[in-house]
Amino acid sequence: MPVSTLDHNPRPSYGAAAIAGLVVLALYVVTLAPTTAMWDASEYITAAYTLGIPHPPGNPLFVLLGRVATLLPFGSVAVRVNLLAAASSAVAAAIWFLVAERVLAQWFELRWPRLVGAGVAALLSATAFTVWNQSVVNEKVYTVSLAFFAIVSWLTVLWCDDPDGRRADRLLVLIAYLIGLGYANHPAGFLVGPAVGVAVLARRPRTLLRWRLLGAAILALVLGLTPFALEPIRAAHHPAMNEGEPTGCATTIGFSCTFSKTTAERLMANINRDQYGKPDLSVRQAPFSAQFGMWWLYFKWQWLRDAHGTQGGLQAALALLFLGLGIAGGVAHWRHDRASFWFFGPLVFTVTIVLVYYMNFKYGASQDPDLVGVEREVRDRDYFYLWSYSAWSVWVALGLAALWRYLAERIPAGGARRWITSSPVLLLGVLPLVGNWSQASRAGETATREWAHDLLNSVEPYGILVTLGDNDTFPLWYAQEVEGVRRDVTVAVTSLLNTDWYPRGLVRRPIDAYDAAHGRCRRGPSSRCPANSSTRSHSTSTCASRSSSSTVAFARSSIRDAWSSACRCGPTSSSSNCSGRTSACGRSTSPAPRVATCRRWASSRTASCKAWRRKSWVRQSRRARTPFHWPVSATSICRVRRRCGRAMARPRRSSREAIGWIVPR
Repeated sequence: MPVSTLDHNPRPSYGAAAIAGLVVLALYVVTLAPTTAMWDASEYITAAYTLGIPHPPGNPLFVLLGRVATLLPFGSVAVRVNLLAAASSAVAAAIWFLVAERVLAQWFELRWPRLVGAGVAALLSATAFTVWNQSVVNEKVYTVSLAFFAIVSWLTVLWCDDPDGRRADRLLVLIAYLIGLGYANHPAGFLVGPAVGVAVLARRPRTLLRWRLLGAAILALVLGLTPFALEPIRAAHHPAMNEGEPTGCATTIGFSCTFSKTTAERLMANINRDQYGKPDLSVRQAPFSAQFGMWWLYFKWQWLRDAHGTQGGLQAALALLFLGLGIAGGVAHWRHDRASFWFFGPLVFTVTIVLVYYMNFKYGASQDPDLVGVEREVRDRDYFYLWSYSAWSVWVALGLAALWRYLAERIPAGGARRWITSSPVLLLGVLPLVGNWSQASRAGETATREWAHDLLNSVEPYGILVTLGDNDTFPLWYAQEVEGVRRDVTVAVTSLLNTDWYPRGLVRRPIDAYDAAHGRCRRGPSSRCPANSSTRSHSTSTCASRSSSSTVAFARSSIRDAWSSACRCGPTSSSSNCSGRTSACGRSTSPAPRVATCRRWASSRTASCKAWRRKSWVRQSRRARTPFHWPVSATSICRVRRRCGRAMARPRRSSREAIGWIVPR
């Protein structure tokens, strides 16, 4: 076609991109999870709601954005945070629309075929399985990272168009700032950096000699990292979720402890994810061929998620088709728009080959199931390649557009008719939407929330639930901290008891009263004893200290042992972990809270329960004979037993006070 009819630098169709983004957002809303889900969804929703600190590296930018999302005036807290994930991916889809349109403008002379091809890019990037599945529930922070990833990509493409223009330098400074800001959300924010560097070297290498510009870019990058200041500031306030506790302020907040060596060490350990102890890259956890095989396995998932293995042949065929279309799109990109290819080509290479090598995973959980005797990841890690599959979708759309043009040129009809006649080939771009809907959709899924409620309500008042890992812990945290369900129950995570910060957090956690009338915990004075016999009884607890005294003993001994190794509190201790021994080690010298608790339960007897069959009683220690007095002595215990028909609650010393009791001086 005549080159003279092409507009190589058309005005970006921001309106059309916005419409594409809204359509994608509507798709995500239809398939959105109505509440929390397994794995990290509950953790991140809780962190956003409480302005807490999730697992390392802490993701401070996400916490800030998530906190803003929780203030929306509609839906539940979980729905609001899930909408943040959906909106982030919708923004990324709109950006990929702009990128694809910009590339197609170099060899499509008509505007409407360019818009159709760009729309296919938005659709493919939005309905690739991992992107879609992560966008309808905020299981990770990767959708927010994807939005920054796409925005930086678009700005770099704009810079590549005119690297000597008036706004070129400002674009580079803005790109540096957004890369730093993206890193404050997740280390994947740096993934786009190498591709930006290659684009600068290819398009304008003398930029590296402009020291003022480089200084401004470095300053902008550092400014983008400032959200990490949230971690020591919030950690010093000891929020409900305070993983890693990156602060040296144990009891009071001050300049000296905030800017102390302890704070710096803990913050860097959090950012560098020292808790996970991943080996050096030179120590391969699996052969690189197997690691790339994991990427290929998850690549096959993107176009047809065959969860039950009944369509393996069709899935493999579609994977080969979309692989070929992506390669064809990359070749077309190189031939027609070399300027932006110098960025996008290295970007795709970075998020595939380089990322696979850098992640250094073990064998995948679903990879080669017949292979025995190898170490495997605890779950499928497809979400780590979300950026790879999203960017590849752009090249798939370019390849599909090139195929569409090839077919149109061979149809004898003229004008727009030949494009319309050959357009059915574009239906290939709809296949992931159809094939992934049932597996990617989270609509109506409430099992995780219900499971957390049922498990907490199975525990008698002030019991201890011993958990092991993410799936049996994070939903309980969500139910307690976000929905206020059974906050009187202590969740003891055995996998965290070997850290120095987790036992301190258990001790600091405030005591909440059990609401016997509603079978849940609420802040404030204890509620009245239920008057009707239909109220749920907790006498049949299955997972608490009442049903298994050995479980409680194990929890208490585990906490004591972990604490003893991390904090040797005593008259001669000089450890920084023991600063503020009274509050940090949980050994209060005042019996007032315990006395108040005991009296509160005792007074509720005469106020609500006229039909008691026997009187409340108090078992007193050898030292204390005064009724309703709970001394500090380790052997003392205050128990008030109440009976009202069939309903029974047995309030006794809170498990967090029990933890304070077993922690050594």
